[in-house]
Amino acid sequence: MSERGRGDLQVHVVVPDRDVDVAFTAEPGEVIGVVGPSGAGKTTVLRAIAGLDRPHGGTVALGDEVWDDGGRRRVTTADRRVGLVLAEPLLLPHLDVRTNVAIALDAGVGGPDALADADGWIDALGLGEIGHHRADTLSTGQAQRVSLGRALASDPRVLLLDEPLANLDIRTRAEVRRLLSTVLHRIEGPTVIVTHDPVDAYALADRLVVVEDGMVSQAGDLRAVTRRPRTDWVAALVGLNLYRGRVEDGRFHLDDSDQSLAVATDVRGPALATILPRAVSLHRGRPSGSPRNVWHGGVVSVDGRAGRMRVSIAGRVPIVAEVTATAVADLELGRGGGIWVSVKATEIDVFAD
Repeated sequence: MSERGRGDLQVHVVVPDRDVDVAFTAEPGEVIGVVGPSGAGKTTVLRAIAGLDRPHGGTVALGDEVWDDGGRRRVTTADRRVGLVLAEPLLLPHLDVRTNVAIALDAGVGGPDALADADGWIDALGLGEIGHHRADTLSTGQAQRVSLGRALASDPRVLLLDEPLANLDIRTRAEVRRLLSTVLHRIEGPTVIVTHDPVDAYALADRLVVVEDGMVSQAGDLRAVTRRPRTDWVAALVGLNLYRGRVEDGRFHLDDSDQSLAVATDVRGPALATILPRAVSLHRGRPSGSPRNVWHGGVVSVDGRAGRMRVSIAGRVPIVAEVTATAVADLELGRGGGIWVSVKATEIDVFAD
């Protein structure tokens, strides 16, 4: 540890009346993406780290400096020196951009040193041309960049972002996301970003902490989480079909069902299985040849996504397939009805549960 308060961010937030019990660690310079469905407890955790709310138990600490130990000790938000960026930019509307950024600096509002330092962040965030504009004249995207500049200018020991791109339109969101991906790794301390958007999480985070129903359901680097989802929400997040069951004699037996799938794996016992939607083949008639996994289902819905079509199919093994728009037309999937599904055993990824 190089200096007091510059080590790992250690988080364990317990709020019983909200059914929240979340723990994780963030290293200096690391960007942690806290993701999960709405109401899972993500913002509760972030506010506890910032010192805006007091958890009922657990510990929040930076290095050897304990910020909150669940009631006995508490460091104020100001003394924690965190940078906080919310979905709604909180700027002083009557002040210009330079002063809104400079207000975060120790030199004080309007001081020459503060304004000079503010200019550095303003330029880095692409706001140089509007430095003298009042905050109440800015677009939402510009205001959010100013909010970020103010947080960064304070030289925060920890940077906290709560849905920072949520209120931006698609084009502005992409621009600010690219900016964040460049800026965040210039921060010496840990960064925690709360988001429900998988694109934001993948673009900005080094590691994911998935929070569901107030608990950490999965954590790890992006590759580990996306390749090995352990809950339905994570599987949906990354666009995979996920099944829980047991492997016996070369077959994956689904839990709560008498159905099974042929698999090619060395795993035995309790397991999870994932199938990429693109690995699912659809046929109007029973496919010829000898595919090892074939069953009949019914088309529930057809939705477009990035030039591909996702087809939800009910049946003995509910599944989502991803096909081209041409295939949708050729198979007349838009009219619903029965459809044959086939999946190769080698296309089913199985891992121990």
